Amino acid sequence: MIFGMENINIRDLQHFLYCRHRWGLIVIDKVWAENVFVIKSNLMHERVHNSEQVVYAKEKKTFHAVSIFHDELGIFGVTDSLSLEKDKYILMEYKPTKPKNAAFHLEDALQVFAQKVCVDMIFKTDCKGYLYYKNEKCKVALPFAEEYDFYYKLLKEKTAEMREYLRNNQIPPIKKGQKCAGCSLKDLCMPTKRPRYNLKQIVLHKLEEDE
Repeated sequence: MIFGMENINIRDLQHFLYCRHRWGLIVIDKVWAENVFVIKSNLMHERVHNSEQVVYAKEKKTFHAVSIFHDELGIFGVTDSLSLEKDKYILMEYKPTKPKNAAFHLEDALQVFAQKVCVDMIFKTDCKGYLYYKNEKCKVALPFAEEYDFYYKLLKEKTAEMREYLRNNQIPPIKKGQKCAGCSLKDLCMPTKRPRYNLKQIVLHKLEEDE
């Protein structure tokens, strides 16, 4: 990879597009918290990320947890699923829930595109990319052939922005209007001002009122 360049984990690219502030808390401030959505996603990926598992089918071979990289772009990561079928490479990224009003989330598509450029560079190919949504058990083809230039430009722009924040050790500000209801870091990112009582405090407070 290019000397002096901050190497970007492809997984972190997805975090950055989802919420820059959340990405900064995780990558720069080393903060982490889990909720039911994070746990469900982690459990799903634990089943997928078995690098020793190879699935054979008729004229198809599927590998899991394949390490990938791209020297020029300074990115690296691990695939969920990489299949070889009739000399064609196919990427599959697993997600727990399909968006309600769209075919896919842009941040998820860019994550797969970043994997694609790595696989294309390593194996000298032009692989296809898909998202698999577990809740609906459906596979969604991503429009990389038709929109390659758009995704490539977006990839370079976002990795450049990430490197700038990393060089300055700066956490990006919270985006105005950011929806945080399902975020596992909500209490750390925007803590409430209300005091938090444990059960002992509640009982002691009640006893003091009764005296």
